[in-house]
Amino acid sequence: MKLYSVKITRQNRFLRHRLIAPAGLLALLLCTGCAKSPEETFSVEGTVTVGGKLMDSGTVISTMIDAGKSGKTYSARGIIDSQGHYALTTFGKMDGAPAGKHRVCVSPNFSKLPDKVGVSVIKLVSIPEKYMKPNTSPLVYEVKAGDNIIDIDIPAKEDEL
Repeated sequence: MKLYSVKITRQNRFLRHRLIAPAGLLALLLCTGCAKSPEETFSVEGTVTVGGKLMDSGTVISTMIDAGKSGKTYSARGIIDSQGHYALTTFGKMDGAPAGKHRVCVSPNFSKLPDKVGVSVIKLVSIPEKYMKPNTSPLVYEVKAGDNIIDIDIPAKEDEL
C-alpha cells in the first residue's frame, strides 16, 4: 500500500479556505429559518369600524398585558385594508398574536377620496384620541388558542361626547 502525503502550501490553504467558508455560510443560511418564535402565536383577524362605519385604512396594534410563557410581552400589528379588515403579525408574516389579554389601539391613516372634478381630497378618519394610544385605550381583548375573530368597534368622536 502506497501512502501519499500532501505538502501544505499557501495555495492549498487558500483552496481549503475557499471551500470551508462557503460551506459554513450555506449552513448558517439554512439554519436561519429553523429558529422558533419565542411565543406560540394564534391567528387574529377581524374588521374595524368607527361609529358603525368600516375604517378603510390604518393600523391595529395589539400589546400583551401580561408576560407570556417566555416571560416577555410582545406587540402585534395589522394593517387595515380598504374593506376594514386586518390580520395581526407578531414574529412573521400573518402569524397572529400570542395567547392572553391584549390592549388594542388603532391608528388612522389619511384616506384619499376622489372629488367630483377628479381631484383627490385627503380626509382623516376622526376617532377619539384615547383609542390611538396603547396606555389609554380601553380596548382589551383576549387571544385564545386557535383562530380568533376580533371585530373592533370604536365610537365616532361625536358619539363619545
